[in-house]
Amino acid sequence: SGGKAFLHCSVCGDDRSPRENERNGHGHSPDLALFSACPGQLKQNKEGLKSALKVVVVIISISVLGGIVNDKDFNLETLLFQVSMPGIDEEIMYRGVLLGLMCSVLRTGGKAWSNPAIVINGVLFGLVHALSFRDGAMQFHTMNFVWTGLLGYGFGYITIKTRSILIPMLTHNLYNFLLNLLSMI
Repeated sequence: SGGKAFLHCSVCGDDRSPRENERNGHGHSPDLALFSACPGQLKQNKEGLKSALKVVVVIISISVLGGIVNDKDFNLETLLFQVSMPGIDEEIMYRGVLLGLMCSVLRTGGKAWSNPAIVINGVLFGLVHALSFRDGAMQFHTMNFVWTGLLGYGFGYITIKTRSILIPMLTHNLYNFLLNLLSMI
């Protein structure tokens, strides 16, 4: 590259100098590009949209089934929270930042479903949701780990295929909302 500093977007694979990145409307600033922020853009990759939407349908279907078999008391505050926050903050962190960084470090290619960065991202997502602190002790919930790890993998797959966190964000919030709503009614 002749001494020029290039930034590699881990998801779309573009190598651009900070000046080119800023000038050509790639969707992120040179500062954000250091954190592989291409997955954070709102414009969707149309080529990957069809397979990503299939995963969305599976995730939402599972939330409906999970909501039907669970039983909770109605809580409007919980519903409002689930339809707004988790998908935004968790998708920015796990798919917008961590997945982008892992893709940059691992320099993966090939099929999205076999991308090790997605697998690692899903495992981390599962671990965070499986660990809790109750009654003065740390607890690990195996089913939460498996379940949310698979969801994290699904959200990562959608991110890679669409090159955006918008659909994973919306899917995540809808999943949480439907799961809670259906278990409350």
